[in-house]
Amino acid sequence: EKLSDLDGKSIADGVKVADLSDMIASRMEKEGLQVLTTICNAFEGSNLDEVDLSDNAMGSKGISACSSVLQGQTSSLKRLSMCNNGLSADSMDEVADILTGVSVDNHENSENASCICDNLTKIKFYNNMSGDGGCKAFARILRKCGSSKALSDIRFSGTRAGRPGSLHVSEALKSIADSGSLEKLTRLDLADNTFGTEGAANLSSVFSKCPHLTYVNLRDCMLNDEGANAVCKSLWSIGAPLVHLDMSGNEITKNGSSNLAELVEDIACSSLKVLHCEENELSSRGIVLLALALVGESDCGDESQSSSCILEEIRLGMNECGNVGGRALIGLASADKLP
Repeated sequence: EKLSDLDGKSIADGVKVADLSDMIASRMEKEGLQVLTTICNAFEGSNLDEVDLSDNAMGSKGISACSSVLQGQTSSLKRLSMCNNGLSADSMDEVADILTGVSVDNHENSENASCICDNLTKIKFYNNMSGDGGCKAFARILRKCGSSKALSDIRFSGTRAGRPGSLHVSEALKSIADSGSLEKLTRLDLADNTFGTEGAANLSSVFSKCPHLTYVNLRDCMLNDEGANAVCKSLWSIGAPLVHLDMSGNEITKNGSSNLAELVEDIACSSLKVLHCEENELSSRGIVLLALALVGESDCGDESQSSSCILEEIRLGMNECGNVGGRALIGLASADKLP
């Protein structure tokens, strides 16, 4: 039963943003599901713009309990967060069915009808560890979202996915990017996927069609030198105004640092404020190249670049740096060439 005000209208009728995160912590399953169902049912017809269901333990029963708050927003929902929900592969499939408009009773139902994905601009799934099956379900969501060309913020990280699942995601992103559906994308967080060289090739194709990216997180994605070079070259060529770039934990060596340095040199004085590239194998040579790139003095970029670096945070730890690389960074700081 919906809560009502004195005029008999539902209190939830005028609500546009529903933060329903972390509501059932430490509750027994039966009680938790009752709470989730009651609260979600209250917003069924609210025409919500945003729903956050993060930090609620959800299995199949949990998805059923919160389905009303999603299915009731087919024409209005723009932003959805389901992070740290412990979604299994099967649960992710159920979520995908709800978002893409596939009937649970008839999984072969046509997806041509209007659905939640048609309006989504932000979609966030983090730390659900749903593996390869979850990746396949998320890829299905992405492909349907592509029809709207409205996506600006995508987060699918903390997946514990293997190569097959990660490729499903990169292929889906490439497919909708090729159709021109990611031109508005500004944020992409794909940390903790296992893309490898093939997935990196897909991502480089994606980035070449995303000119407005400001935030990219590819931490722990197993890009290696070849993949990192491809990704950085693509980001450089499109001229993305990156503010935050995380390439940590990708086994990048000195051989994979040249395109990274060229990208950094191009944006260090115009947009880049946060650079994370820790837990790689850059060695002193790679660190020196990055240090020089930060102030426009490497051999990789445009020599006419200003040396006024606007970087606010840099993390290069655990890179087999050595004395030479360390001295290069200290020298720049001592000369006031770093902020």
